[in-house]
Amino acid sequence: MKILACIVAFNPGKYEKYIARNIETLSSISDVSILIVENDGNEKVINNLKKSFKNVSGISYQSSLKVRLPGEAFNDALHEAERANYDYVYFLDQDSLIFTDTISLLKNETLDFSFLASSVISEEDDTYLPYFRGNLNDSMTFHSAKQSNGSRNKINAAGYTGLLINMSIVRNNNIYINNHLKIELDDYDFTYRLSRIKPGILVPESKVTHPNKKPDRNNFCGEVLDAYLQLFEINRTGRAKMHVENYLYLIDKYGKGTHTRLKKELHKCMWINTMLLALKRFEN
Repeated sequence: MKILACIVAFNPGKYEKYIARNIETLSSISDVSILIVENDGNEKVINNLKKSFKNVSGISYQSSLKVRLPGEAFNDALHEAERANYDYVYFLDQDSLIFTDTISLLKNETLDFSFLASSVISEEDDTYLPYFRGNLNDSMTFHSAKQSNGSRNKINAAGYTGLLINMSIVRNNNIYINNHLKIELDDYDFTYRLSRIKPGILVPESKVTHPNKKPDRNNFCGEVLDAYLQLFEINRTGRAKMHVENYLYLIDKYGKGTHTRLKKELHKCMWINTMLLALKRFEN
């Protein structure tokens, strides 16, 4: 089993130490090679890492000449894995940390899969972060997968960090990350398309850490409200507006059934946005 582990660096600041710690862990695992992609238009991090790990084999580096988005770098890893005939690619965010057994617990998995997902836990208190792992239903409402050691939940949507991608699915079906979605929901779109060939599997015992950036999403009510808040562009700019546009893209491309039609109609009713925001504040 040949694995290419990809870490994307983008102005990491304090997380440069995380990248170094992950390299130390990954370099101790047999059959794992490491690809560091610096995505911020310079080579500062790469130069630092080359000095720190000059005596460690199995590490390659790529830098972009311009600022790029995470999905573009992870696509680079998929193409490199295809070129070099790797069996799997493991995605890892720069602000995540893996444990010594994170990869080995995935390598032991016997179920057929398009991707395996490590559990994502908060770096602050080790609580499970459910918004990284779950399922999009027919109307593209996301419901998180429950974490229970020893169980195996099939999932069809996941954030990038801690994912082991089955390259045979990528190669045979030409499934890559849609760079047109840029940085919002491109991960859900990618994993959803993979899962339509074979399921994604959550492996709870395999864990990675991550900062908890969405505490309001850590419950069922928050997930449902968020699914409907995503329909409205009012008072949104930048990434927030892009998120709405990309969510509507997912609904148009994959959605089906009564609730999908309801969401499309609700999108036209801007006044509902104010009501949903008030409900969300009350629920919090």
